[in-house]
Amino acid sequence: MAAVSEVLKSTFDSARTRLAGLEKSVHKLEKKAQSSIDGIQARFDGAPKRIEGAWTSLTARLKTVPVFATRAEVRELADKLDELAAKVEKLSQGKGRGRSVS
Repeated sequence: MAAVSEVLKSTFDSARTRLAGLEKSVHKLEKKAQSSIDGIQARFDGAPKRIEGAWTSLTARLKTVPVFATRAEVRELADKLDELAAKVEKLSQGKGRGRSVS
């Protein structure tokens, strides 16, 4: 029976040693996970400032982009040009009559 007790003692010692190694591995993994979480948290904490900087940069670049007229504005301008062209035509016809030699 002494042999059986020696085998059991050896098996328990081996299991205890493996358990201690497993606990160390778990602690290392916990530290690694916490470090990763801290890194991710730092990146998220800095995100609003990065977004604000990107927005500021975008708006600064957009200020240099030419502004285009809307369709309504283009139509309004075309109507005014047509009116002006008609007035110029009338004036040019009136001057032509006054200069004609009879």
